[in-house]
Amino acid sequence: MDENVAQAMIKAVMSLQKGDWDEAKEVIMNEILLHRDPESVIALVLLRSLKRACPRLYPSDERLLETAKESSIPKKQESAAFVETRLKPLAHNCPVAKTLIGLFEIHINGNPTEAMKWFRAAAEEGEVIALYNLGLRYDQGNPVKQDYLEAMKWYQMAAEKGHASAQFNIGVCYDKGDGVKEDVQECRKWYELSANLGNMHACFNLALSYSKENDGKFETAEKAAHLFEIAARQGHEMAFEGLSKSYYTMGTIKAQERDMEAAKRLWMMAAVNSISGSVIIDAIVA
Repeated sequence: MDENVAQAMIKAVMSLQKGDWDEAKEVIMNEILLHRDPESVIALVLLRSLKRACPRLYPSDERLLETAKESSIPKKQESAAFVETRLKPLAHNCPVAKTLIGLFEIHINGNPTEAMKWFRAAAEEGEVIALYNLGLRYDQGNPVKQDYLEAMKWYQMAAEKGHASAQFNIGVCYDKGDGVKEDVQECRKWYELSANLGNMHACFNLALSYSKENDGKFETAEKAAHLFEIAARQGHEMAFEGLSKSYYTMGTIKAQERDMEAAKRLWMMAAVNSISGSVIIDAIVA
């Protein structure tokens, strides 16, 4: 593999950051997947490591990057040589290359301390994945002391650049009160921003927030159901249970309003989406 493939990997990441999945897919298909040598596998492993960093970059065609799972896992020596000879020469004027080196240090080399150095260097140039990863290091307390306020600072910078996972994690901080005072409205604001960028976990958590409100209003349960459905369609396994409960709540509200036709229809929808659907059906028949 020549230097062009390393450059192609950087090009793919930059396309993903712009939200241009079609362009990124073309680069991955035509300039990376065509190569079947150890270094091309390393490139794919590094691209796959972005799944944690940028979930929004992975729509249904993420199977393209799963090719790395089907290939032999590259040895550390091969990976280190790839980083040394392919990525580092590009890093002096390319913050994305710095970020990819940081991801290599964490996901392949197992050296989060060295990764922090590369993330900081890339973050100084405003590279969004590096900003997010710095926040993640402080959030998780690895390799630095856990510091939610410091994590929030980096998450905020990444979130302002449209990083969905950073927005989601800010929402989690307000949801749990990690480093900030619990605030339902702020929590929902950040979940919604992240959900709008396709983060299914944000969509699920936002739905969960509305479902827990339990204010007896049909509109609240309906909003939760809509969000649970979106998360379920994106593959969130727990969303089906939430969707079922929301439909059941909506049906109960309609029953209290003596609109039994609507109630039964909603209860049936709850049954269809529930693992324990037979129990709900028994309740309807009774």
